[in-house]
Amino acid sequence: MVESFVFSGRGLDEAKAFRLYQTLYSGGADVKRIDGPLVTEVRSWRLDRILMFDRVIGGVSHSRPEPRVRDDGFSHFTVNLVREGLLEGSRASGFDRAEPGQIVLQDMQRPVQTTNRSVSMLTASVARDLIDAAAGSSTGLHGRVLDRREAGLLADYMLSLAARASSLNADAGTSVSRVFVELLSLALNPTTGASRTAMAREDFSRRETLQRYIDGRLEDPQLSAATVVAATGISRATLYRVMEPHGGVARFIGARRIARVRALLDGPEEPTLAELADRFAFSSPSRLTRKFTEVLGLSPTAYRRMVRDPDQAIEALRQRWAAWMIEIR
Repeated sequence: MVESFVFSGRGLDEAKAFRLYQTLYSGGADVKRIDGPLVTEVRSWRLDRILMFDRVIGGVSHSRPEPRVRDDGFSHFTVNLVREGLLEGSRASGFDRAEPGQIVLQDMQRPVQTTNRSVSMLTASVARDLIDAAAGSSTGLHGRVLDRREAGLLADYMLSLAARASSLNADAGTSVSRVFVELLSLALNPTTGASRTAMAREDFSRRETLQRYIDGRLEDPQLSAATVVAATGISRATLYRVMEPHGGVARFIGARRIARVRALLDGPEEPTLAELADRFAFSSPSRLTRKFTEVLGLSPTAYRRMVRDPDQAIEALRQRWAAWMIEIR
């Protein structure tokens, strides 16, 4: 099944509920309390380079001021579908308001500030290259509001995903993302040049092919650029170009292996570091520990201890979310 998490402030003291919610979001936004009843309900699913959030929130504002934008290095977009209530924007966010049935896009390379007095919404955090594949170029999309007519099919798909994500198999992610890209493209009706859109879509398709091959062979110690080229028929030059945004082929393979290890550490089983190192072609447990720490900022032992400690539940959720964000930054 796809990875997920749930947070709810229901039944908690209001001050505690806000503090926990603020901690959960601390990796991506500054959260402030505003007037009105506090509501903090979040469900999230990790798809393929898309993170889906089903949120019912009220009495809070979210902001990403310029210093945070500069420091965190995020490059993804959020695609926000308002289900009920009102999402209030700002000058920084590039829109005034989004109403039920409308979708608004936000570029995380730009400052953002939204006010959530009482809103039920679905948010897809989408890797930038998927936005480029849908539109040909992400330029000019910050603050773009799609009305109900434009958003229709994409909105229906997002609602269906939120209803069914928990029953999806993990390997369905690439197919889910491909459909999302197609429907977003239809909704945006891009006016960019056809050749640029076609090139971005071709790169997206090639990357999908490469990832499917790589993900199916993460346990193969011979996995390398040479074996990928031989198996997929994609030229070495194209392989390097498509993988350049991900730090190159070797780094991408290593990151996918670390992501798989982390997911297993999140699960109910208790594999040893030696077993995980051997399974995913790390030369030793110490090598696995070093790479895991480089990517996630803490050791696999510390990560496993944290996710199994009830007293660190909110920190475990925050860390899991941070790990997912690495894939879409």
